[in-house]
Amino acid sequence: MFVESGCETAIAPGGAAGLAAAKQGDFDLVILDMSLPEMSGLDVLNGIKEHKPDLPVVMVIACGSARIAIEAMRLGVCDFVTEPFEPNDLQMLAERAFQSAAKPHTPYPVNASLRDMEKIHIERVLESHDWKQSAVAKILGIDRKTLRNKIREFKLDKHVVAGNS
Repeated sequence: MFVESGCETAIAPGGAAGLAAAKQGDFDLVILDMSLPEMSGLDVLNGIKEHKPDLPVVMVIACGSARIAIEAMRLGVCDFVTEPFEPNDLQMLAERAFQSAAKPHTPYPVNASLRDMEKIHIERVLESHDWKQSAVAKILGIDRKTLRNKIREFKLDKHVVAGNS
């Protein structure tokens, strides 16, 4: 998909090889699977961010991996895609990562609770997708009803969130 768009790509056979390539290469984006041979995707993410903190990373995670997603946010992942996903989803996230790389990004608070991290993440995804709940629910790996419940639970308001950015 990326090759057809004119992008140069590289594929690593496992976590250690991917980390080595990211450290040595000149990449604009890393798409990182959480499930890797040799080491976890979180370990690879941590290694990438230690050496190249500004390199955008999109992480591929399984549905229902909220704790892993929260830890990845703390380590500096720029976005997620949940399996299964469509190629267009990945392309959209890559384009958004390129756009946001040019903007300063406020890191997730290190000592935030799981609930606060979830609220911040949902807020950011809603804002970056113009509050299109179908798209946001798909990216978060939840159904629209659950997303609506989270919006109510966290008292998220489109106008208040947009005004804080």
